[in-house]
Amino acid sequence: MKMPSAAPSRSELGKLFLDSIPHTTDEAYIARQPILTARGGLAGYEILYRNTDKSIHSHSDGIAATASVIINAFLDFAYNELGNGKSIFINADRDVLLSEMTDSLPTGDVVIEILEDVTVDHKVIAAVERIKDMGYQIALDDWVSGDARVGLLPYADIVKVEISAHDSNTLPATVKLLKAHGITMLAEKVETEEQYRNCLSLGFEMFQGFFFSKPEVRSAPRLTSSYGSVLRLLELTHDANACFHDIAEVIRRDPALAHKVLQYVNSPLCTGGRSKHIDSIEHAASMLGFNKLRQLASIMSLSHLTDAPMPVFYHALVRARMCEVIAGQCGGTRGDIAFTVGLLSLMDILLKTPMEELVLSLRLSPQIAEALTQQKGRLGEILACTIASENTSNHSCPSSGCCKVEVEGFLEASLWADRVLEVGRSGD
Repeated sequence: MKMPSAAPSRSELGKLFLDSIPHTTDEAYIARQPILTARGGLAGYEILYRNTDKSIHSHSDGIAATASVIINAFLDFAYNELGNGKSIFINADRDVLLSEMTDSLPTGDVVIEILEDVTVDHKVIAAVERIKDMGYQIALDDWVSGDARVGLLPYADIVKVEISAHDSNTLPATVKLLKAHGITMLAEKVETEEQYRNCLSLGFEMFQGFFFSKPEVRSAPRLTSSYGSVLRLLELTHDANACFHDIAEVIRRDPALAHKVLQYVNSPLCTGGRSKHIDSIEHAASMLGFNKLRQLASIMSLSHLTDAPMPVFYHALVRARMCEVIAGQCGGTRGDIAFTVGLLSLMDILLKTPMEELVLSLRLSPQIAEALTQQKGRLGEILACTIASENTSNHSCPSSGCCKVEVEGFLEASLWADRVLEVGRSGD
């Protein structure tokens, strides 16, 4: 939706915000299909790309599909609940293997599942060796009799044998080959009890198929980032002269991108733990570092997470800028921290999630958390002032600890947000 060229009045801004709420998010989708042990226990899940709530396969090129799965599974969904502490199988075609996209995934949980159409050559072998050396498990998908990926067997931990592609002669021969390599055998596309019992007698240790469970589609609300912002972030992370301040400026102009960065800091994709809470967008960017930010921007650009900024994002930007202006006028806290409070203050409405839950999931500093959930502390006073200035014709702050909010400050914040969105649209 195109924003007005002139700054809206406060009443118009409030109406614009309320009218836009049902349209500020879309849904992130994935499907997961359980993989069982020989005794019927849960061994893990294969995570499958979906772009609708239907259980049927959604068509997409491989690298975009895998990028979407990584973003959705590790950022938009509660990853620990998604995997239930078990292994997660992520599909990888040739482009994914050579892109190093999977390097950011947690090694202890993820199995890289190499698809059946991957042509084995020296580049693929080198990529698989690198992935294996990093500590990931390797699975070969849809193995058939006479499979051309024999050259990858020395690196494979698991081979998923496509039962429907074998007969009574070829299946025992395949079993013999895989046992000779000491590989765990997974019977895939098991659809009947007869197939299951036959595979069990042949020594298969893992099972997957409609006989046990069809893929379960899951959805979660997500914010969509401006593609121009994502590309600008990617550009800066490759610029030797860029600094974290420059990167923070790009991130903080896009509320969805800011939320994604905060999710990323707290996700399994960023291992090693953190000893500090997050104080600002620049703080989060510096904690991640150029390499992690580059990985995030690369994956987001490939996953096609693109959409025009929504009106509610405009409101979030105005509020963030206004908080920054008030902090500069009144003192008592840093402007960039106040900006972060304003930017995050609408996330509960955007994501339809209680603010208390969001604060916990993003591991924000106690001062920011208190401001967002209770409007207490110095940052809470500034946020309360900003909200009051949006909703009343009286520009003075209700808090005795804050200075008068001038109408010029609100207009400046509105014009700034308008310019930011114009830049974002030109980047798209």
